Amino acid sequence: MRKEDEEIAETNSQQQAENNAWEALVYDATEFMKEAELPKSIVDIVNMNIELGKSMVEERGRVEKSIKDMLKNRNGTPFRRGLKSKHPAHARISIDSICIDAHDDYATFFESRPYYEKILKKHQKSGGGNYDGVEDYSRVMVKRLRDTLNSMVESGEWDGRIPSLY
Repeated sequence: MRKEDEEIAETNSQQQAENNAWEALVYDATEFMKEAELPKSIVDIVNMNIELGKSMVEERGRVEKSIKDMLKNRNGTPFRRGLKSKHPAHARISIDSICIDAHDDYATFFESRPYYEKILKKHQKSGGGNYDGVEDYSRVMVKRLRDTLNSMVESGEWDGRIPSLY
């Protein structure tokens, strides 16, 4: 293959990767907006950004940043640090909501008796010993709960919707 042909093939491959990333972002954003209870004005702005990105490819970088900024830091958002969840938006939103509620419930439980601080112990794999306070206990218990909920969705044991847990 000639050098010019290689460069063209590389450019086409790069453009295809950028298009795939754009389509994934649009899919994630629209699925999330269907399930999340967002103000209409935010949904309208995100949809306008999606339309702008579709019509003006050269603006996609700015548009992607804008969409992510509008939708990050919300329950169930696909736009967060770390590994990308493979669960649908409704399951991510439900899991986040349950974990937020549980964090407060675990804290209330831990503080409900003064001796819990002395008798509730960390798992040996975590080094054992006592928890470093209510926040440490709540964080560990919520992580366990989140892992359980994720595995329930993955196995099909739970559909990811809160009402189905009742």
